[in-house]
Amino acid sequence: MILRTLVLPVIIFFSLSLTCQQTNNEMSYRHMEGSTDSASMKANLLRQNKQVSGNCAIEKSEEASTYEMYGKIDDNNQVALSPYGYEHPVLKGVLVDEKFTGIWQNGNVEEDIELIESYPPGSIPLSVHYLHSEENLVKDNLQSPSAEIELTLLFPVTSFHTAPDVTHLIKGIIAHHYVENPEVLNPDSVLVTAEQEFYSLYRENGDSWENTEWSFSWTQQNDMSVVYNSTGILCLEYLNYVYTGGAHGMSSMNYDIIDLNTGQTLSYDQIFSEEAKPSLSKLLITQLRHDKHISDSLSLTEAGYFVDQIEPAENIYVNGSGIGFTYSLYEIAPYSMGIITVFIEYKQLKDLINTDSPIRKLVKTF
Repeated sequence: MILRTLVLPVIIFFSLSLTCQQTNNEMSYRHMEGSTDSASMKANLLRQNKQVSGNCAIEKSEEASTYEMYGKIDDNNQVALSPYGYEHPVLKGVLVDEKFTGIWQNGNVEEDIELIESYPPGSIPLSVHYLHSEENLVKDNLQSPSAEIELTLLFPVTSFHTAPDVTHLIKGIIAHHYVENPEVLNPDSVLVTAEQEFYSLYRENGDSWENTEWSFSWTQQNDMSVVYNSTGILCLEYLNYVYTGGAHGMSSMNYDIIDLNTGQTLSYDQIFSEEAKPSLSKLLITQLRHDKHISDSLSLTEAGYFVDQIEPAENIYVNGSGIGFTYSLYEIAPYSMGIITVFIEYKQLKDLINTDSPIRKLVKTF
């Protein structure tokens, strides 16, 4: 049995048995900008049916803060977005097409705000593509295990502000997170090729499924989101989950920081100076202790971590407020602690970033 849902901005031309339709407001990414009497705001919002998620960057005088948000949108286009871990929304109003109109909860004060979809120089539009399917390992066998794959893909759209060769490079960077060797940088082919590779691997490993100790039902889920899309920098997040048997699945969270002027990814070494590591380590340990409420009298190993000293992770992301350092499962702590991210604000990092790095322009004067 094969069940598939494929949602794309254009109807694809593959001669396959599938269900597809044109996307609309139910599946979209929007970079939006606006202001209130006290602050300017930039938001990256991803809508997937009734779910809306993303982030919001607030700038007030010399202060900058960014927080992730999520919420639901109803049939009347009413949406309420709350920071992760909190119940009270910070943005609530109406999201229709390219406009959000509503209220921003600024501490104890409510301010009117209107956000308009906009892609000024230094940003790039992206389209949303989605595929979901299930397939039995053994056709017509009711006892057969099955595999399921769900993919969400964001792909750059031709833009007046971005050179075609840069757009092409960005497509290649994204595609390699989904398929081993993308031959055609088309979102339709990327999704279908990723699906085919997944089921091919599943069947190759399925000969002795009746004798396996664990369930042989596989799951793969790949999600994307936009962390930052401004000032000539695009930062993308890839959240993946895979289960191929065993006690539990494995999750990963990875990032690309892309220079929109060149189409090249920026590595840790291209952002930080060679002398930065000792200072970064101290900042990361201090911030981790603060985030996890670990007393100074307790070593990190006593608190359950694998190490007492933390080296800067090279898996990093940037936004308008600072840089996050993400540690994979088992990298510095046991599986039960999950993926660990430590976020450091630019005001603490400004002396550690290379003077010629494109990230330097994100650092405000504090």
